[in-house]
Amino acid sequence: TLPPASVAMRLRGDWSAYPHLSSRGAFKAAMTEPARRVCSILEKLSVPIWPECNICDRCRGYEEHLPADKHFRCLIEKHLVTGLVVEDVREQLWQAWEFPGGAVRINYVDGEVQERRGRPPMLAVTAPNSEPQAEPPPTAAGGPQDAPSTPTAAPALPRPSGALSLWLWRKHLAPAAAQVESRMELLGVPAADRTCRACRGEAMREGVRDHLLSRSHFMNIDSHLENIAADLSEPSGGPRLKQKWKGLQGAELELDHLSGEVTWSANEEGHREATSAPGASGS
Repeated sequence: TLPPASVAMRLRGDWSAYPHLSSRGAFKAAMTEPARRVCSILEKLSVPIWPECNICDRCRGYEEHLPADKHFRCLIEKHLVTGLVVEDVREQLWQAWEFPGGAVRINYVDGEVQERRGRPPMLAVTAPNSEPQAEPPPTAAGGPQDAPSTPTAAPALPRPSGALSLWLWRKHLAPAAAQVESRMELLGVPAADRTCRACRGEAMREGVRDHLLSRSHFMNIDSHLENIAADLSEPSGGPRLKQKWKGLQGAELELDHLSGEVTWSANEEGHREATSAPGASGS
């Protein structure tokens, strides 16, 4: 689907022999499209797969993570250390996802992406993010058909496609995201305090609105909802995920990350203004 980003400039070279590994900028430029391609393939499945990097400790928002500095440093410092011949380890740095009707894999060394459609011979389709299972060995009674059956997990319920879910989320939250960004400026919320609770305190460096509408933020919200799925039908209005930021002179700004409700207080006397529904505009 996508060829390697570059080839070695010298025989059996280490990471420094590859142009796309020469700098963080070059790596980001080379890996952006492979990350987008993998996410596009997996999100369009009838049951979407949200990929996570298997060589980094934590990864949320695969499309943003793969070209980022954190992933680049992990790759160079842990897997492609100086002096190590890249050709000797390249085949160990594939990550693959099997799904009904095909598979896709990406090489973390150079961003090569390969896609397969159709079921391979003698290989059962595996669950998302799982490894193919070996055929059970024959039993004393003569074969695997005589072995006791083991219970299997219930299949996942169908969900909307990833692209549709993300589009609906952005449509839902866009007015609130824009309002939070503008209110932070008006209320004087310090740049260092503009972090996101839903993303484990991550700084919203790309801009408040852009972060709140990003794929990585959406995935964290989606994960949060899965963890509290039992509460979604509560008559109280459902779950909440509120965050508050403090501005100048006692000003406060609050966002419910799930409903999109925005409230703020603009002075020390505690005067409050609010938009109780996503999309409403405040004064």
